Amino acid sequence: MLYLIGGPPRVGKSTLAQLILERCKISGCGTDILVNMLAEAAPELGVHHGSHPDKAQSAFRFLVEFLRPFSYTGGDYVLEGDVVTPEVATEASKIGPVRAVFLGNTTLTVQELRIAPHWLADCDDAEFERTRDWVRARSAHLRRQCQADGCRYVEMGGDRDGGLEKAYRILAGL
Repeated sequence: MLYLIGGPPRVGKSTLAQLILERCKISGCGTDILVNMLAEAAPELGVHHGSHPDKAQSAFRFLVEFLRPFSYTGGDYVLEGDVVTPEVATEASKIGPVRAVFLGNTTLTVQELRIAPHWLADCDDAEFERTRDWVRARSAHLRRQCQADGCRYVEMGGDRDGGLEKAYRILAGL
């Protein structure tokens, strides 16, 4: 079974992946590894970090090919990252069994974002506000996309712990 976790930055994808890895004792990784490899080894492919609108699309075919070998092993694997989209989940389901959940936060605040990862450490207030607005907009878009594609979306704003448990139950099939 492939367990896919997607959504914009700062919504809890890595935390959820860690929960399922620990509780279910399965392997996994973040898509940052794949994006880093492609950005360094083949920059001409246009896959690189950042919040550019085509990031997920530029990584799509590489991510699907990355997942293909797991269908041959019959084992479980968790993959999380902001390039995991409902489109990826749909395509991966053609390869083998998939459970996917997408996290968003349409109410993210600048204060919550300030507890952010190192990539925002040296940013000014305007950048925090732009990032907050981008995460909110990306979350709303993702929620609509999930509704259209029949994928599970969990809103993380407000009750983060409850959201993580709900998303875990979706992935674990509980």
